[in-house]
Amino acid sequence: MKKIKREVRNSDIREILKRRGIRHYDLALECGVHKCTLSAWLAQPLDNKHRERILDAIDRIIKANS
Repeated sequence: MKKIKREVRNSDIREILKRRGIRHYDLALECGVHKCTLSAWLAQPLDNKHRERILDAIDRIIKANS
């Protein structure tokens, strides 16, 4: 069976989460949404509003853990 390679959306955000050890659950909590909602956001191209919301939440998590 041939593997189909698919594009990973929002790979920049996913890489930040991986590098910093931030779990999707913690990010969803900081964003004020359910983890399924965050997963749905990351599965599609983000508009500026959602991208800023996620990046701001990541910054708050990083600062809280410093």
